[in-house]
Amino acid sequence: QYGYDRVLSVLGRHMRDFLNGLDNLHDHLKFSYPRMKAPSFFCERETESGITLHYRSARRGFLWYTIGQIKEVGRHFY
Repeated sequence: QYGYDRVLSVLGRHMRDFLNGLDNLHDHLKFSYPRMKAPSFFCERETESGITLHYRSARRGFLWYTIGQIKEVGRHFY
């Protein structure tokens, strides 16, 4: 409805690329939302069974929300 699916679909061809591109997306969004406290994502390694993702945020209580969002993006795009 808002076009976020198009933005998310160009962040990476693979899930690891998408996750590593999230910080760049958040940096871009800071121009529109200067008070935003963006999280940080970093993929340490990828194996056949999954990806080791490091998530850091100054905001408390968003871990399970973020896990759900990442799972849904993975199901929808990858």
